[in-house]
Amino acid sequence: MFRLQRGLRVFSFFLFALLCSTTVHALPSTISIQGALTGSDGQALTGVRVWRVQFYNAEVGGGTLGSAITGVFLIETPGRFSIELTPPAEVLAAPGEVWYELAVDSATPPDAAIDPGDIFPKRVAVHSVLFAQRAVVAQQSDRATTATLALNALHASMATTATVALNALTLGGVPVNELASDTELTSGLAAKADRGHSHRLDALDGAVTDAQVPDTITIKLANEARIAETANVAYQLRGEAFLMVRTTANPVTNASNLLKTYAEAKELTPHKAALSATNRAVVLVPPGRYDLGTASLLLDAECVDLEGVSNDCEKQYLYGTTNGPNTGVLMQTANNVRIENLLVECTLSTGTRKIDHTDPAAYFPNTALAATRVRNCRFQCVNISYSWSMRLGVEYKGTYEGCTGGDYAFGGVLGTASGIFRECKGEQYSFGRAASGTFTNCTGEDYAFGSGGTASGTFTN
Repeated sequence: MFRLQRGLRVFSFFLFALLCSTTVHALPSTISIQGALTGSDGQALTGVRVWRVQFYNAEVGGGTLGSAITGVFLIETPGRFSIELTPPAEVLAAPGEVWYELAVDSATPPDAAIDPGDIFPKRVAVHSVLFAQRAVVAQQSDRATTATLALNALHASMATTATVALNALTLGGVPVNELASDTELTSGLAAKADRGHSHRLDALDGAVTDAQVPDTITIKLANEARIAETANVAYQLRGEAFLMVRTTANPVTNASNLLKTYAEAKELTPHKAALSATNRAVVLVPPGRYDLGTASLLLDAECVDLEGVSNDCEKQYLYGTTNGPNTGVLMQTANNVRIENLLVECTLSTGTRKIDHTDPAAYFPNTALAATRVRNCRFQCVNISYSWSMRLGVEYKGTYEGCTGGDYAFGGVLGTASGIFRECKGEQYSFGRAASGTFTNCTGEDYAFGSGGTASGTFTN
């Protein structure tokens, strides 16, 4: 075990961390870094934050060992974080001392970037962990030699159908029967994998873009079953309770990746337990443009949340034309769902509307979803002659914080605003024909809060 002592840096940013190696039977093994983060005001930092770890061969100066490893963690318990990573091959091959440098986004709010001031002032030495891992490397090398000799002997003595099939099977241009030890292969196989829309969190090198996706995968065992398994999980940026969408320069591709990632998140079992109100899954949406076209992102799974990585909701821009009546860009049928940090826009510019609950909208939820939590989101439409920013004529019964809608938002003249609303803004005819909820620091324009109906709720400021 190795302890990183408390270090003071710009913005009075502190770290209390523990470094340890997990028990492994095959490389690569993982290293865990745990600690607590405090801002310049003495308050614990929270939210989604980017981190970076770089290994060096010296405490000061020296040369880097491998590429920097970058990822994202979500701080749910104030201040506390945990990072798991796989050290690069250059670290295990280094003959002498090894040190690592940690940097964490400390901006308030988080800006999804590593700045010079985010780097901790002292590197941390790594000793016996690497010695143990190097021993495993040597042991595996011996095993690989033995396995290769045995396989060669088999080929020399048996010309069976199984041998021919094994010789014919290749991966990345390399015969499978040569993969007796851990082997890095080019990304050709991973690029062909059907689930190539996300990446492993602990392997991401740089921002979440096509150009900076890791270009290698590791085959641990030389057999067809293991190869198939590796192909299926290639390029996943994921944790036990979250998945992050892979983004590119193409908004249509981003939207497709978003849909695939959400579908996969519904199958997560965080902490080896079923999804529940206290055991949730999160789909993290990085900054980017997501063009859904006529498709919709349907939130139909309980306790699977959707959260933009940046607190600037405009950086996570979801848009589309919808597909006519009873559709939206972001649709929701599940009740216990959290939605945060998104800009959602309906770009429909043709067709007709009925001015009822069937009209298309940027945000199109079912009625009376009391367990829903929506925070720091903006919903808008290009032209209210064809669609709405938020579904008209239903009951908004959840909790809404820092949300903005256009004309007829939060239920409009036919719906009900019965939930909890804090720092929310709507334009004309917003906040329902019946405004029966709790409203704190909310703003509406002409005919808002019970237009043609009743305002029977609790209103503060």
